[in-house]
Amino acid sequence: MRLAAFAAVALLLAAPASAHEFHRLGDVVVEQPWARATTAATGGAYMTLRNNG
Repeated sequence: MRLAAFAAVALLLAAPASAHEFHRLGDVVVEQPWARATTAATGGAYMTLRNNG
């Protein structure tokens, strides 16, 4: 039981670390994408775009 609880806590603590990944499409890299929750019909997304080409 303790092992299962420890594993669950470890997974919950590791989840934010994996959220800031990067995605590569050819020479273009998208780093740390995120979006803030909003009640409005429109929203925004933020990211770092890097072109290595």
